Amino acid sequence: MAAGLLLLGSLVLLRIQVILDLGLGPTAVVAHALPSGVLYDLVAVLLVSAAGLAVSAFSPAISVVVWVLAAWSVWTVGLANLLYFRFFGGMLELWVVRFHSTDVEPVATSALALAIRPAILASAVCVVIAAVVFVRGSQRAPAANSRLRRIGVATALVVLALLVRELPGWTGLYGQASAHPMLREQVLQVWLRDAFSRSPAATEQWTWQDQIWRARSGTRDPSEEQIAWAREQLERFRQLGDPLPSGAPRDPGGAGTGAHRLGPGASPFAERPSTGEVAPIRRRLALPEQGRINVVVLFVESMRALEFLDEDLRERVFPRTREIVAKRGISFTQAYASAVQAGQSVRARFTTLCSMLPNLEGAATYLAYPWIDVPCLAEILNEAGYRTIWFTSAAASYHNASIFERAHGTEVFYDEVHFRKQGIVERVGDWGLADLPVLEEVVRVLEREGRSRHFFAALTTISSHFPMSMVPEGPLPESLAAETAGFPEYQGYLSRMIYEDRAVANFLELLAASELADDTLVVLVGDHSIPIPPHLELTPVQQIELLFRVPLALISARQSNPLEIRHPVHQLDVAPTVALVAGVAAPEEWLGRGLFMEPAAPWVALHGGRLHYRTESRACYGLLGTAPSCYLSAGADPLLDRNLAEAPEDAELTRYFSGLGRAMQWLISQDRLASR
Repeated sequence: MAAGLLLLGSLVLLRIQVILDLGLGPTAVVAHALPSGVLYDLVAVLLVSAAGLAVSAFSPAISVVVWVLAAWSVWTVGLANLLYFRFFGGMLELWVVRFHSTDVEPVATSALALAIRPAILASAVCVVIAAVVFVRGSQRAPAANSRLRRIGVATALVVLALLVRELPGWTGLYGQASAHPMLREQVLQVWLRDAFSRSPAATEQWTWQDQIWRARSGTRDPSEEQIAWAREQLERFRQLGDPLPSGAPRDPGGAGTGAHRLGPGASPFAERPSTGEVAPIRRRLALPEQGRINVVVLFVESMRALEFLDEDLRERVFPRTREIVAKRGISFTQAYASAVQAGQSVRARFTTLCSMLPNLEGAATYLAYPWIDVPCLAEILNEAGYRTIWFTSAAASYHNASIFERAHGTEVFYDEVHFRKQGIVERVGDWGLADLPVLEEVVRVLEREGRSRHFFAALTTISSHFPMSMVPEGPLPESLAAETAGFPEYQGYLSRMIYEDRAVANFLELLAASELADDTLVVLVGDHSIPIPPHLELTPVQQIELLFRVPLALISARQSNPLEIRHPVHQLDVAPTVALVAGVAAPEEWLGRGLFMEPAAPWVALHGGRLHYRTESRACYGLLGTAPSCYLSAGADPLLDRNLAEAPEDAELTRYFSGLGRAMQWLISQDRLASR
């Protein structure tokens, strides 16, 4: 009994950490169905106890092993679920375990940084004491307890567990659909639900009887009718908002939008763009109007928009990069990413380079479906005669990157093996080689490659990968250190970004001084944001925007007419823009429209079971415990503006965006994205 209570206490302490992370009060905790979650924890404890007792009827020694292993497994899964939530904001799902099991070693330091909290440490102590208590209790168990009696008590515990499992539904403790799943659910129960049947609707009560029925009925694969429906959802996404066609009047620079339509219209392009369509945008980017050009897409790890845009932060965190963008770039100040679940970096690359939404409700495409038939930038540029190159200072095979990239048009890979051969061994942080010397070597490689053939190159930095800590290479200015005192993790993030400013600016300056300067376009983009709270007080909307906004700029060495464009864009829009500048046709499957279109592609994201989306005029956010809250966003920046005008929710539009996750999951899992 005592061991079971201690195990239950350890699981409840994990839930207390969730409450602390969410900042919920007592009333809100009940509204989010915490009693339901505690009852489900009790079910797990009862089943662990039943397993140990049943085995003890045959072998007391083996029963100790069974109980300890079962209890440790329940607690470890609960801890893993909590750590995943603390970083990604959602529950740990089975697909994460399946496709990210090899990440255990590289993310160990990240997990440790997330786990050092009083409630988590107390939970660990409780589960250890529970194991000790059970072992000692089993040694003192009276021999008079017959085998039959132990089996009978174990059976009674199983029956009690099944009854307790039904209590939330019978009593209404399961809560409403808006209840947070981290408080309402038990992760092992969710895994069983996912493993053995189709998931119930969010508003549906789950019972073990229903689960058995679902496991026996129907197929889990989508039908042809469902695939057709999913294709319709993507087609609607391409057309949503009715983008203005080529030749529409340009915003003269007033009203704060800064929108300039330099391209021929929304993707898909039916044919290769003509010289008359390519030349104007080439002129605008200060690139040669004819012939091939070089293109470099630089993904900066965990680089988010707040520090790049905020007037008080940007000059102290990104002084050199900001100066380069201000002098030689066209900057898009409201750029969105949709990558928020496990595998964020490869999700961002899939979105940016293949102009396709990531698998919003499932595993990253690179990991689960690396050979999927979908056209990507490397493929279409390679077919047009470009040399296609991928750089990383880590292993090229990590998260199946080299498999996916090779299957989608990349010819040459330079990874940590190459950089180590060049004598680069310096590290900043726990991941990969240091970005500053790696990017210097990238410039040298690009100069060699560019002498024989124009190229398309994609590369990603890594020194700013989580976990964040202060590094000597990124010292904080005294004023910034004083302002952020009490926020050590954020100080670590700022330190890494200050180092990235040096590395990225040095890379851009070296390129501008090289023989590649005249005909090379650099796309600078943050791959994804990161959920490290700043020292600033943010509204709930700003907190959500923080998780999805990234810097994005087009940079060329000879640019003399820089510009800030303030209409919202998406990473989806990068590939169609690069295709246009390169003078190649954009595939009809692509979802992006181009960075210079207004409106560009809508933004949609699922985060922790909550839906967020933004169109040209409306931004809606699934705030905790509420229906979507919508605001008028035209001419505003929801990340920086604290006083957005409220707008009524368009229920039909919310239903549409809610279905996009399912549509993407079906089309990706069934390899039905490509039209051919």
